[in-house]
Amino acid sequence: MNPYVPFEALETKITAKKSQLLDKEKFRALLNCDSIDQMAEMLKSEYDFHNIFDRADKQIFHRDVLETLFHQHAVSELENILHFFSGPYREFMKAFLMEFEIYDLLLIFRKISMGESAEDMQSHFIHPQKHSPLQYDDLMELKTIAQLVEKLKGTSYFNVLKTAADSDPASREFHVETKLQLLFYTTLFRKARKLSPDDSHIAEDLIGLKVDCLNVQWIFRAQKYYHFSPEQMLVYSLPGGRMLGLKKLKTLCYAKSADETRMLINRYLNSTIFTDNDEMNMERNLDDYLYREVTSRQHRKSVGMAISYVYLLEIVMKEFIVATEAIRYRVPKELIGSYLIRSMDKKGVNQ
Repeated sequence: MNPYVPFEALETKITAKKSQLLDKEKFRALLNCDSIDQMAEMLKSEYDFHNIFDRADKQIFHRDVLETLFHQHAVSELENILHFFSGPYREFMKAFLMEFEIYDLLLIFRKISMGESAEDMQSHFIHPQKHSPLQYDDLMELKTIAQLVEKLKGTSYFNVLKTAADSDPASREFHVETKLQLLFYTTLFRKARKLSPDDSHIAEDLIGLKVDCLNVQWIFRAQKYYHFSPEQMLVYSLPGGRMLGLKKLKTLCYAKSADETRMLINRYLNSTIFTDNDEMNMERNLDDYLYREVTSRQHRKSVGMAISYVYLLEIVMKEFIVATEAIRYRVPKELIGSYLIRSMDKKGVNQ
């Protein structure tokens, strides 16, 4: 028995949550709603989303608002299962909250860089207030990047951002964002290595799966839009991928054309991420790939249950946004399925 996690109780909790979250018929009923009001009521009654929809104005459910609300729900769900963990397992699962903390830190960084008011910033925050070491009220009062960096002394963010104040403003945000993403995944891997050998292996495998998806997006977009050199693309790729180790990453970065990149990605991941140059579907197909991978394994009585739930929650939150946008803009019901992530939902809304 693991002294840090009551896996039987955790499994019961997560199984119940996944059953509600992934209910196929319930989701189809959601897609058949005729208005935002009707959809919001169903999300509250059938998915128990009172915590986000009761405090929001349905008249302003635009995409950016929805993303904030669903991110806030994801934070709440992750915090809700934290009490099942203790010791190194709790520290590992808390590290997943760092991603939301970075999201808000970047929001502050952008506002300061652009000299914008922080007046309405708090309504967009998604960070876990009771678990974050950062004093966001103080950070919002700062006027310069140098002040922000100084305020972050004593946190893991300081070393990442300490050179930001002197860097070129045109590329500063990109470098900060990539460095913070690297910090997040480096932290996850480091804390995963403090788990039991079996759980450490499972955790690194699942995190590596997500790293693969992020690297695919980064390399393809860097080649197509930003014309980065192969060396630059490799430097900014994340280490620790499950399928895309250093050798394969290097091959992708040095591919001679976008067609070769797409072909190699499909081969390396053993999945159709790109079809007929259909770049628009890349992110959705990667999410579908991630969904299929994490649902194909049970991970019973292991930390993999919790990691899989975190990833599934992210994917389903994206689908709720798609559903809301489709209802808002009155997308024909027979077409909604083509915009969804999960393959099992692409057979048609009314089936």
